[in-house]
Amino acid sequence: MHIKTILTTLFFSILFFTSCQEGTTGGNPTEQQSSGKLLSTADLVGYWVNEAWWEKVKATKSPKQAAVGLNGISGAILLENEGAVIANLSYNWHEGAQYAVRTREGKQEFYDPANAATALLPLVPLENGTVKFDGQAMVRLATGLDGAKTAANAVLGGEYDLNGKKVVFNPNGTVVGLEGYNYYDIKFDYIDDMVDADQMTLSLDGSEPVVFAFRYEGSHLFISEIEDVGGSGKFDYRVGKVKWDLTKK
Repeated sequence: MHIKTILTTLFFSILFFTSCQEGTTGGNPTEQQSSGKLLSTADLVGYWVNEAWWEKVKATKSPKQAAVGLNGISGAILLENEGAVIANLSYNWHEGAQYAVRTREGKQEFYDPANAATALLPLVPLENGTVKFDGQAMVRLATGLDGAKTAANAVLGGEYDLNGKKVVFNPNGTVVGLEGYNYYDIKFDYIDDMVDADQMTLSLDGSEPVVFAFRYEGSHLFISEIEDVGGSGKFDYRVGKVKWDLTKK
C-alpha cells in the first residue's frame, strides 16, 4: 500500500510552515558588526538552504544522509510583504518559525515582532552570496520559490533508460516517460522516518502525491513502492518491491 500525503514530505516544497517557535541561540554580534555590508531586499528574498546540507545532498544524492547531524536552521523562504521581508525558517526540516528582518544599529537581524523576548538572530553576509543565518551558513537556490525543485533535480535530475524507453526528470520539477506521472519531488525531513530510506513523491495533474522509496546503485536508480506491513491502523511502513529500475544515461 502506498503512503499518500505525508505533511513533512512536502514541508518545504510549499509555502506553509508550522507556527511553533523553535528555541535558538543568538549568533555572534561581533561578527555581524565586522561586516560593513547590508543586504538589500533583492539580496534576501528567495529560497535558502543550509550550505553543509546542500553540499552533502549533491555529493551523496541522498537527502536522508544529508539530514544526519543537521542542527539549527536547515532552510528558509524569505518573502517581501508590504515593504517588509518575512523569513519562514525551517529547523532540521521538521519545525518552523516566522521572523521579520530589520536593520538596527548598522546590523541586520531576524526578530519576532510579536514576541520581544525572543532571541534575535543575526544576519552575516559572507563571500560568494553566502549568508549566515544565526551562525548557519546558507546558500540561496532560487530568488523565487523554486528552490525545492533545484534540490530535487540535484538528486534525481537527468535522463534515464527504462526498458528501452526514455525517462527524464526535468529541472522544473516535471517528469516525462514514467507511467504518466507529471511531477516529482523529494522528501527533506527524516526525523520521524519509519521507512528508513530516501523518499520521493510522484503525482499527476491535480492528484494527491504518492510516496516512493528510492536508492542509487552505480548508474541504476531503483524506485520502490512503500508498504504498510503493520496492518490496519498500525502504520508500520517498509520499502516494498522495486517498481522501476532506471539506468542513468
